Amino acid sequence: MAQEDKWIGSWYDQADRLQVIENSHGLDDNDLRFNMPTIICLGEESSGKSSTMERLASFKFFPTDRRLCTRLPVKLCIRYCPEEQLEEDFRERGKVMMKLKRAPNSDLEDMQGGPFQPSQVEAEVRSWMNQIVRENNDGKLVGVCEDTIIIQLFSQRKMNLDLVDLPGIVGGKIKNEPSDMMEQTRKIASSYLEKDHTIVVAVVPSTDQRI
Repeated sequence: MAQEDKWIGSWYDQADRLQVIENSHGLDDNDLRFNMPTIICLGEESSGKSSTMERLASFKFFPTDRRLCTRLPVKLCIRYCPEEQLEEDFRERGKVMMKLKRAPNSDLEDMQGGPFQPSQVEAEVRSWMNQIVRENNDGKLVGVCEDTIIIQLFSQRKMNLDLVDLPGIVGGKIKNEPSDMMEQTRKIASSYLEKDHTIVVAVVPSTDQRI
């Protein structure tokens, strides 16, 4: 085994142990917690945020559409996992687990799913998102939610990183959507901007004015 592989394997084991210790002691002080690098993506609705996150992750996990598509935060946690710790069916592309992180005021029941192949994840995320939004809005697929879908990707890629795709910031009223969509989307974005240890990627639509 190459020295680099030994170092990464050791780093992975120690990071995993730190996570177990933090969970067992219930550390609430963010300054005392070990944090993976986190990239959050901000921008207007339908500006290409989800596509940008796909390029960073090199996986098509985030649903995309020309219309309002991302209706709640989607967090992708990429974790290195040695080959021997992956089941044979997942060694080539990786294994994905999913769960719901409820917002403080959420009445939703816990959701968990997997293991999935990476090729299955986009459809699963879209299905989960639609279900969560409908449950929060009396069966209607409208508005945005503060609940978060967590995608955990375990693979042999030598990377440990968190990517968060947020609902696009709405600049005004949208037909058939709640009148306070602008306030809702800004509230979600602001809550992530207040977090420490984050890198913000601001996505601005291209304005090609060449004649």
